[in-house]
Amino acid sequence: MDTASAKRAWMEDAENRKRAKSAMATAPPTGFTSLSMLDLTDDGSAPDASMGGPALARPTPRYAGAPIVGYSSLAGQYRETTAGGDDEDDLGDTLADTENIEFVASQAIMEMTQTMPFSENMVCLRLRLHPTVVANLSDDSVDKLERAGLLDVEFSPMHKPLVFGRDLFTAALNNKNDSAHVDIAKLSKEHCVFECVQDTMSSRVVVRITDRSRNGIKLNGITMVKDKPATLQHDDKITLLSSKSGSVLLGYIVEDPHVVGANATAATRPVDADRPPVTKRHIQENVLGVLFSSPLVGRDAHGRLHPIEELDLCREYDNLIKTLEDASKHASTKPEDPSVMLVPREIDVNVQFATSNNFQSMMTLGCRALHFSGHGGPKCLYFEDQESAVHPMVADELRRSFFGGPNSPLRLVVVQACHSQYCASAFLQCGIPHVIAVKVEERLEDQAAIVFTKNFYLALGQGKSVAESFEIGRHAVSVYPHLPHAIKAASKFQLLPEGDDHNEVIFPMVELPLVEYESQVPSSQRFPVVWSSKLPSLCQHFRHREADQYYVCSHFSTMSQTQKFVWLVGPAGVGKTQLSYATAKYLGARKVFPAGIRFLHVGKIQRVATWLARTFDNATMEQHGLLVLDGVDPLLEREEHDFIKWIEALCTQYSSLRLLITARKQVVSPVFQTHGGRMQHLHPFGPAQAVDLLRRLLGKDRGLSLSEVSASPIAHQKNHPDPNTNLSLVLEQHPAVRQTGFLPREIAALASRLVAAKTTPLDAYVNP
Repeated sequence: MDTASAKRAWMEDAENRKRAKSAMATAPPTGFTSLSMLDLTDDGSAPDASMGGPALARPTPRYAGAPIVGYSSLAGQYRETTAGGDDEDDLGDTLADTENIEFVASQAIMEMTQTMPFSENMVCLRLRLHPTVVANLSDDSVDKLERAGLLDVEFSPMHKPLVFGRDLFTAALNNKNDSAHVDIAKLSKEHCVFECVQDTMSSRVVVRITDRSRNGIKLNGITMVKDKPATLQHDDKITLLSSKSGSVLLGYIVEDPHVVGANATAATRPVDADRPPVTKRHIQENVLGVLFSSPLVGRDAHGRLHPIEELDLCREYDNLIKTLEDASKHASTKPEDPSVMLVPREIDVNVQFATSNNFQSMMTLGCRALHFSGHGGPKCLYFEDQESAVHPMVADELRRSFFGGPNSPLRLVVVQACHSQYCASAFLQCGIPHVIAVKVEERLEDQAAIVFTKNFYLALGQGKSVAESFEIGRHAVSVYPHLPHAIKAASKFQLLPEGDDHNEVIFPMVELPLVEYESQVPSSQRFPVVWSSKLPSLCQHFRHREADQYYVCSHFSTMSQTQKFVWLVGPAGVGKTQLSYATAKYLGARKVFPAGIRFLHVGKIQRVATWLARTFDNATMEQHGLLVLDGVDPLLEREEHDFIKWIEALCTQYSSLRLLITARKQVVSPVFQTHGGRMQHLHPFGPAQAVDLLRRLLGKDRGLSLSEVSASPIAHQKNHPDPNTNLSLVLEQHPAVRQTGFLPREIAALASRLVAAKTTPLDAYVNP
């Protein structure tokens, strides 16, 4: 090539680069709502159209940290805020970037170059906020993340390195509940860095992530090596923050627009008649039915209520879906034919709470395997009734309720409850060939159940047989280092009928040609959200309120048109707010209030009208909603009559609305009779409950001994042969404990003082 030709080729290449840069800078996106244009001007600074000539629109910044427009729902005004917290500095940076972009665009126009329209191939990679994170955030936080450019983040060849850090997310996640759930404080100031680089092997532009955090980042479930860049690929899962159980609190899914475009094109091609259709999702053979049961109370023969300890079903469900996700990620090639992939089935989860109606519905809809988790007795499983109390499901009733038709796909039942062997016989009599249960004389430890469930379903999801999966799960329990008597705990699990052939594969692997293999669908489409983290979280060691919670839940569970509200009354520090949180969590998981649950403290009472209009104007009569008015005593002190009238008006105007009100003051009003109100008194703990809470709060940080509780009148006598029980009985009579009035808040305050001064004896806290 001569010098002139080389120069001409170089100039053409330069012009092409200029056109691409101009198009990327000036043309608006055509297909991504997450990058919609933001108006950075307020009403006061916007040019007046009457001044002549069209107003120039300020170009929109498309990077994380761009100004967020925050709206005030009361005043009808808005203000500009920035993720960095400094309006002027951030706006200055925005204008500097804008001037540079506009210069390039103007240069292209002056030279009469034709710019290319903005298309997906201008974006080399995209990050989408993990669907689990989106589902657990409030709408307001999701909206703020979108406006901040953090819902979808796009990278192009010209993209500067992007730093994700604490300050970037703090402004968007300023909702108290969301920030507490995500735990923004665990983000480092410089958590990770994304940068576009040219791959030396393929000459393609790739995006790399580098971990700079204190607490670590996971890529596809594996902790990254700090300061070592990793190249991102389509469908990679980036976990910035996760819970102790492994649930994603803050993370992204990587999306390659080229792969997305290719898949979309392939979907529009005519189907080859000779090729078998792709297996559809949500068919019965791919469904795992899950029944959870955690009734609050049981009744004895005299009708007296007995509290039942609530199970941590939320944690168990998180572990289950994480296990199924992990199982679905690992495909393999067929040993005898490397061109064929063995792909795990997309197991869909149908999760319900164990009422007799839900059980019958699940059997009618059909599932391949059924998992029950809850309490059980020697001759029954503990289902829930409509009022959240125990419904004893004996074997005969189980057998009568079980009917999925002659062609039911159900092949496996796992009954994870204490003493479940007896009830397992009911499923065997119904023709289920494989039933896993716990020996009838044994109680099942929570940790053993967690370990078995994880390893059993991990193997089952990988296409292993029932027998092999069972042995894998039981072996994992037997070698678990943190479980006392692990071998004995493993022996409690039984695969029935004993001696039968259990080599059936419940979820066989799917054979796909290697060229057609693609990743699994997002987990949010297969694993529904049950426990919403949008609700306030409970304090640690919330307990001993099962009966009180039952009375509140039962009042709302029937959904009678005449039972409108509960007035929860009790002294300060007795736990009214925490009980309202627990009630909302319990009823919310059971979808009692499909229109939503809203918490409003007395300082935010003016927002009630806006929320009610938005929630119920488009809701049907069946869509019930719960409004929790917490701590209304300041209103009662100023205008009790008007407040009661307002409550009556809400009950009259919104037939689908239910109210839970917490206050220190008991009121007397006809509204309780006319609108089905219940006055629920919350009393302090008993002595044994108070000591139990105190010792749980102290935990391992601060032990107590008889030598520091001599102020107790029974400290010097033996009250029980067991030393631990004896110490609890002594503490029940100790003056420092009794000074708390057995109020949970005062007990927590005493525990904090004991932990802070570990050498100070409990006797020192007795008031003179």
